[in-house]
Amino acid sequence: ALLEANTDRNTRFNIESILTLYNAGNPLQTTALKTNDTRTREIPFNSSILFVQNVEPFHSKAQKERVISLKFSQEDITEKTKIAFDELVSIPTQELATFFVQVMKHRQFIENNWRQFVEKAKGYIENVDARTRENHAVVLGFHGLLKRILNIEHNLTPFIQQIAEEK
Repeated sequence: ALLEANTDRNTRFNIESILTLYNAGNPLQTTALKTNDTRTREIPFNSSILFVQNVEPFHSKAQKERVISLKFSQEDITEKTKIAFDELVSIPTQELATFFVQVMKHRQFIENNWRQFVEKAKGYIENVDARTRENHAVVLGFHGLLKRILNIEHNLTPFIQQIAEEK
């Protein structure tokens, strides 16, 4: 979902409705079946949600613990970032799509090791509550997997620590 609003009053999406989706296994929707018993139908939630907002929509402690927020300010737009953006935009869409294919060639490795990478990443995030640490460790853990798969060295830990502390 891509949503945009200038203020909280302008959004038609109830931010509180995502809180239960955070818990693994909770369905997106549960409805009663037209039967004479108590059977229900559940629509599983097997996805993630991306919010694109002009303002931070998450204010309560519960909301902030469940999301990872990235802020892009005018100061982030520099000659260096413009060059990097132009380089990315110049890559044909078909070529960009091959990134997914290349990563998924390592699907078995990812499936077998992602929990270990996330658990290790939890140890790198400090001075935040447990739920915030766990959520940010997911990003850091999968970054660790990508580093291994792509054979690159890039330390994302200081940035993840910073955004976790800002929560």
